[in-house]
Amino acid sequence: MNRTRKPSPKRPPCPGCIGLRKRMAAKQARIDSLRLQLQRAQSLLASARELLGELDRPTTYDSPVPPSANPTAAPRPVSKKPSGRKPAGHTGHVAG
Repeated sequence: MNRTRKPSPKRPPCPGCIGLRKRMAAKQARIDSLRLQLQRAQSLLASARELLGELDRPTTYDSPVPPSANPTAAPRPVSKKPSGRKPAGHTGHVAG
């Protein structure tokens, strides 16, 4: 026996479902609004971090070395490698 079901007539949604759909739509709108606020805050934070990075670099105003002794294009000082000799003054001279 092959039974076929008759399509049920469309019933109007219950009042509880209507209220639930309205609350869900309001919450989704709030989520969308918060996402937009988050994107703006993240963009602002990235800009602030970039500015802080620029401010964190030492300048001639921050340095105890005068600008004439520390030009921006000057190479960094090279540390000397030990030569293996003892540090000493004149032969036979006793420091003290």
